[in-house]
Amino acid sequence: MVLFKEMAKEFYRRNLPHWQPENAVFFVTISLDGSLPKYILGELKAERDYEIKKLKEKGLSEAEAKISINNLQAFYFGKYDDLLDNPQNGIRHLATPEVIKVVTDSLHYLDGKDYKMVCYTIMSNHIHLIIYKLQKPLHKILMSFKGFTGKGANKIITEQGSFWQREYYDRVIRDRKELTEKIRYTLFNPVKAKLVDDWRKWKYSWVREEFEKYAP
Repeated sequence: MVLFKEMAKEFYRRNLPHWQPENAVFFVTISLDGSLPKYILGELKAERDYEIKKLKEKGLSEAEAKISINNLQAFYFGKYDDLLDNPQNGIRHLATPEVIKVVTDSLHYLDGKDYKMVCYTIMSNHIHLIIYKLQKPLHKILMSFKGFTGKGANKIITEQGSFWQREYYDRVIRDRKELTEKIRYTLFNPVKAKLVDDWRKWKYSWVREEFEKYAP
């Protein structure tokens, strides 16, 4: 089973070049539109961009800068995810069983068609997902997933407009150690949020059998 390969091909997202390594394994987080107040998202983005600007001004080598920026991005993703886990914040449509079914059915429908799925966890306002063997560019897969599930979810909750946040977080998993870390991060999320004391008790998590050995 090939999971990691460094060759890359280019695709475009919002007219900006974005590199998708061939045979890449992706850790993806998708959140609901309105899951966090816009001012909080703005503050986080401004703080992150300021720290990245300071890093670039340090005169680091290209390799050092890449590592530092990746670490910084991971740090701010952690802050963002901690806020999402706070049930006091924003919209929580993914706590509705009928909506969860639309989402899980779609994830499993695409499994084996557009990608192979390692695992996922569905929280009340966001999803963590790990996929590999992508058959299309990631942004096209997520556009299709968000469009279909958003339409179905809006019918259930009788609302209109954007269901998912337009932006999403994605990270290429570089090696098996990081794969283990991200699987554990994904499955442990309900425990971290103090919703259950064992990830296996969370009804809205799933892991492919061959990857269960990496679970927390």
